[in-house]
Amino acid sequence: AVHRYAVDGVYAASGWVADSSGNSSVSDPVAVVVGGRSLTVTLRANATAPAAGAPVAFSATVSGGVAPYEYLFTYGDGTYLNGSRSANATHGYPATGGYCANVIVTDSASPADGGTSAEVAIGVGGAPAPTCPNETSPLTVRADPNPPVRDAPADFPSLFQVVGGTGAPTGERLAATDPYIGACQCTIFRAPGTYTVSLTATDGIGEVASNATNVTVAPALTARFAASAMSGTAPLSIAFSAVAAGGYRAQATRTQWTFGDGTGAVGADVQHTFDAPGLYAATADLED
Repeated sequence: AVHRYAVDGVYAASGWVADSSGNSSVSDPVAVVVGGRSLTVTLRANATAPAAGAPVAFSATVSGGVAPYEYLFTYGDGTYLNGSRSANATHGYPATGGYCANVIVTDSASPADGGTSAEVAIGVGGAPAPTCPNETSPLTVRADPNPPVRDAPADFPSLFQVVGGTGAPTGERLAATDPYIGACQCTIFRAPGTYTVSLTATDGIGEVASNATNVTVAPALTARFAASAMSGTAPLSIAFSAVAAGGYRAQATRTQWTFGDGTGAVGADVQHTFDAPGLYAATADLED
């Protein structure tokens, strides 16, 4: 639904729904501030698990705006305290159940500023406290737009971040052009290629968000290293060579050689002379 407010002010907006059997429900109100600024409002209760009928003391605090303030307390059981000039209110819940209480505050500025508190969950008479819809920001799935290229098999554990939403998340589901991702619900790609992968998340009130990104998986990097001689009399000159295959932009010219005598070299084809007799372990390292 869309509504246009013609006059500046702070309005308490709520939704009401009814089914064909005559059952109905109304949401707790939220503040719609027209012309003014938003206030930061906090609501606290001295008991969140009271017995039925026991008084619960609510206290509201406001940051910003112009005093004095006017308060609309909503207790979540269909009752309200409207037009109060006191930041404190007391309410007893007559029936066992879970309730969500909040408060809307309007200040004395012109045009008026206003704000809504987060909802406080109250479990009465041993009932569990409900999950109140305190959505501080929309449910969002953030995707890494440029994940690094990795060699197969490749894992991309940090592709997505789920933020915002209401209540505890109820599910996250991966999908990709590689069907293995959907089957394993993991981000391990076993074969080279470019894939589109997505994550769909659901929050505690059923809000759904998704996002997607592309990943590139290179063939596994392999290399062949060779030496022109394995033994001989000192001084012994040996030619070393490297050939690379697979990987992502792998270049044999970037091979790092260590000759075991405290020296080294970089290149696809290098020459080294061992001046003193001995047993040396020559190694090569190549990264893409």
